Amino acid sequence: MITLTTTQVRNLLQMPERPYEDVRFYDGSKYYDLERYEIVRILSMSGTASATPYLFRNGIDFNLNYDSIDFTGGAIIPDINTAFTTDYTFSRLGSSLASSAVSNAIMITTFDLGAKFPYGSTSVDGQSTDQLATFVCAFKACAEVVRGMSVSEIEIAHKIRRGSVLFDDSKKTSDYLDETVKWEQYYKKYLSMVRPLGMIRGFQMVRPVAENMVVGEVGRAVFDGLFRGFNSLTGEPFGGIF
Repeated sequence: MITLTTTQVRNLLQMPERPYEDVRFYDGSKYYDLERYEIVRILSMSGTASATPYLFRNGIDFNLNYDSIDFTGGAIIPDINTAFTTDYTFSRLGSSLASSAVSNAIMITTFDLGAKFPYGSTSVDGQSTDQLATFVCAFKACAEVVRGMSVSEIEIAHKIRRGSVLFDDSKKTSDYLDETVKWEQYYKKYLSMVRPLGMIRGFQMVRPVAENMVVGEVGRAVFDGLFRGFNSLTGEPFGGIF
């Protein structure tokens, strides 16, 4: 099976999670915007409750709500006029886009590889077919990510929030669309290399030529010898094709 993670996609796109620390003073408000956009995960939140140090619990004392800390319905809240510190990670590639891109890529790649793809197998060279499928799927996920970012306002909003000067937004969009084409090309290239049906057809075309180059059975023996005889992945007598 394909086991692609959002962390793998972030690393491939060079959009890793980065740690950050926000300090806020609790004044009774329910919502507190965090400094960075596209929060990936909350690491911890510490502060003061009932005049003693306290480690606030995510999902119990507060929730992350669209890059804001939400104390609505919290079991325990900070003392008025005391500081609370939120440690978290952020990335240009946010959690929602990353998760949906990975899910879509796994679904599409599984379909494109076909029902006969031998998940859980190992080639004669010791290569896991699950790793091959995941490797191919990563390119599709990257294409899904940059396609999503081409219509995202995340980076623009990030600049506006800091009062930065905006550059040509249409150029940003075209760059992301160019990236989409690049990752799609990688996906199609490597998909054709690991899809069993495509490889079997290729060998079916090549083998008769090899037989004709050297008379009959001799040609077949030479060809099969090059590819180690029986192919454990596809069940076809075309050798170890990875």
